[in-house]
Amino acid sequence: MSKFKVGDLVYMNVAPDLRYRVAKVNGQYMKLERLEGNRNGPPGSFTDDDEKESDYSLSATKVHAPSPSPPSPKRVYIAGPMFSSGRLTKNLNDGITMYHLLISAGLAPYLPHFGVYADTLQPREEAEWLALDKVWLAQCQAMIRLPGVSKGADLEEQWCKELGIPVFYYLADLITWSKK
Repeated sequence: MSKFKVGDLVYMNVAPDLRYRVAKVNGQYMKLERLEGNRNGPPGSFTDDDEKESDYSLSATKVHAPSPSPPSPKRVYIAGPMFSSGRLTKNLNDGITMYHLLISAGLAPYLPHFGVYADTLQPREEAEWLALDKVWLAQCQAMIRLPGVSKGADLEEQWCKELGIPVFYYLADLITWSKK
């Protein structure tokens, strides 16, 4: 069995009864087994200060490196009319259609229109909904503005400008931006 160099050490398991380390050796992650015999007392009693290079040897156990996390999808706020213009059902359908298009494009949409359904169970004032929308809007990285007259969407668009959040009017432009 080969010895490893202390510089190869990348991880120590913090559970005291699991006495092994993982090292990156020649580009591969390998499990390092504690050699038999504990110089310093019963199992679990060793510390980093007690260990030295000769206390470990390479085993044949290959340990898979953690997979890198995929990039988080960009968060997109969908702003558009609900009550200000057109019919409510059409406006909800337009918002939900955009919601699904953004998911299909690999984005993470937020659609305030869903609040309409919550409002049917427990009505709230428009100012309260807008205050909640502003909190969510601040967490988004972009906004897509649906066509139509809307006091609320106009206000949300103004908040985006104040926060430096880009506003898009066309899905293709938003998708191009999201790939950067």
